[in-house]
Amino acid sequence: MVATSAFGIADTAIFRLCATGDADGLIIEGSWGFSDLGGYYCNEIADLLGVDKNLIRKLCDDNTYRNEQVTLIALPSAIPESNLKAVAFVPTELGRAYTILAEPFFGKPYRDFYYNVIYEALKLLTEFGCTAIAIAGLRGAPAGHKDINNCVAEAVAHFAIEHRTLRCVFTMGSGPDLSNGVRFFNDHPESIGRHREVRRKMLVEDRITKLTIDLR
Repeated sequence: MVATSAFGIADTAIFRLCATGDADGLIIEGSWGFSDLGGYYCNEIADLLGVDKNLIRKLCDDNTYRNEQVTLIALPSAIPESNLKAVAFVPTELGRAYTILAEPFFGKPYRDFYYNVIYEALKLLTEFGCTAIAIAGLRGAPAGHKDINNCVAEAVAHFAIEHRTLRCVFTMGSGPDLSNGVRFFNDHPESIGRHREVRRKMLVEDRITKLTIDLR
């Protein structure tokens, strides 16, 4: 069973969550502009990680507009005392890689895409020692889609069952709504199934982790 107490909504700023120790890892959509990263949290994230926000923007812009492969980017904190241990910047339908797999925005969300980027992001962050992970963004454009919510909930359910070190997962106010999916999996645990591994390739350079997954 997936404990509902391991999930929740935290409609507050990232730095407050980290200051109280409620979150030590963050998954956020890696796109700039009118988004959680570009519009709200980048300065806070950069300060908590001890990196230049221009580095974050360059990495995310390159990944969004020039990379044809589905790639996650993870940055660990350069500040030993920071409560935020690492951040995973995940691709979305805004990226060039997504357009190769499915029609963005007006088409039905590509479920394998959203499921696997969240599962792999959780895996990356737990490898950095994160046990309480927040998810910001990922509602999709322009106003979200239930398939995205369900894919994220399924990925979290699979990961939480298989990795007991994960203490809790919660979403920011702009994050996907996991409540219906978690309730369904609690009521129908037989439907959870098991995670199926995808081909993955990891590159670590200058403390920057780039994880490419093959969904084709």
